Amino acid sequence: MKQLLLFFSLLTVGWSGYGQLAIPKSTLDAGGKVVINGNKMILFTVGETCMGERQSNNKKLSEGFITPKILGSLGVHTEKKLSGVNVYPVPAHNRLNIIMAKSGNYEIYLYDLSGKILVKQNLKEATNLKLDLSSFKAGNYLLVVIQLPQKRYYIQKIVKH
Repeated sequence: MKQLLLFFSLLTVGWSGYGQLAIPKSTLDAGGKVVINGNKMILFTVGETCMGERQSNNKKLSEGFITPKILGSLGVHTEKKLSGVNVYPVPAHNRLNIIMAKSGNYEIYLYDLSGKILVKQNLKEATNLKLDLSSFKAGNYLLVVIQLPQKRYYIQKIVKH
């Protein structure tokens, strides 16, 4: 009896997989997005991971995503952190000193916590910059220093009293 039940169970699983070949790919999700870039499209839902698509004979199994195949890279880059930057005093009052270990071309940005750029300065062939903070309210800010053309970056939270 157990063997007969096992046989019919396997037969049912096999036929149900065969019947799914005619069903178009779709998803029910709580959220997500379709990203289109030229002739490339990726549809994803919240929480999905991109695993792959497998094919055995005439049966396909999509795991983790809905698109038939990935047609390109999403442009993931490795981090390039900048070292040798000295920022003081932190917490700051009216002036912030930024000292670089090497002279070069730098872009310096000061952001508020909403992401608004408050200061954008270029530093060319120099090693230090003094930012005047006297017009800013007390609070938290974000300092970003980008070395050009390498695009190495340094980020530090700044507290102004």
